[in-house]
Amino acid sequence: MQNVKDIYQDVFEGLGTLGPALHLEVDPEMSPVQLPPRKIPESLKQPLREHLDELVKLEVIERVDYPTDWVSAIVVAPKPNGKIRLCLDPRPLNKALKRCHHPIQTIDDVLPELSNAKVFTKVDCSNGYWQVELDEESSLLTTFNTPFGRFKWQQMPFGISPAGEIFQ
Repeated sequence: MQNVKDIYQDVFEGLGTLGPALHLEVDPEMSPVQLPPRKIPESLKQPLREHLDELVKLEVIERVDYPTDWVSAIVVAPKPNGKIRLCLDPRPLNKALKRCHHPIQTIDDVLPELSNAKVFTKVDCSNGYWQVELDEESSLLTTFNTPFGRFKWQQMPFGISPAGEIFQ
């Protein structure tokens, strides 16, 4: 397996992307909401700053220093390994997002299709939603507030209502 990684090094670096940039549609009758930053425990501020810096470096998020119509809050939770989990809380935005309503298949839907299969592959899509790039207009919808300023997602974040349907 190491040989494959050596031969195709570029495939195993950075984020891959799936298809064209995603456009999120908003119900025009919904009024935009701008939420203030939530209080972050002092013990989580430095890990949050480091995590934000890493996401900027990976080009998953980008700093925003101009007004945007929609601004969500975040929730920060410690992980057992000492790092943090950054969660977007886009509840007001989710009420305005139009969904594509693709039904997500269940195991009962998939098993009959696999009855004659001979080869199976297991894939772990670490941070899989980040493989879906957002177009500029959609990226602005995902702006979020932190104690260190505002940022927007350049890749699809976890938490937006159509994410599961889009990613599947």
